[in-house]
Amino acid sequence: MGKGIFRNQEFWIGVFTGIAIPIIFFFVFVYLNKYLTLHVFFRTGGLRLRFWVMLAIFANLLPLVVFQKREVATDRIRGLVFATVIEVCAFFVAYFSSSEFREAYLFDVIGG
Repeated sequence: MGKGIFRNQEFWIGVFTGIAIPIIFFFVFVYLNKYLTLHVFFRTGGLRLRFWVMLAIFANLLPLVVFQKREVATDRIRGLVFATVIEVCAFFVAYFSSSEFREAYLFDVIGG
């Protein structure tokens, strides 16, 4: 299946998988965080949202391992890595443009 039109489909399957898996895992992690905060850890506010986003992006390692076991799935791996790089770039842009990062950075630079 590595020839012609199917090769392009393999790439897009990898891109779709690279986008769908983190979204699914993100909602599972957020639900888990809410459940643990309400029923187990009463006094804490739970973990930060950016931690769950990073874990959801790291969930792309699961399909990566599956695709690596199939030697014909190199285009799927390319699509998966492409989607993961886009997600990581979006995460860094969102994190470094946040007011929380700017305030912490300014206090470190100014010494206040």
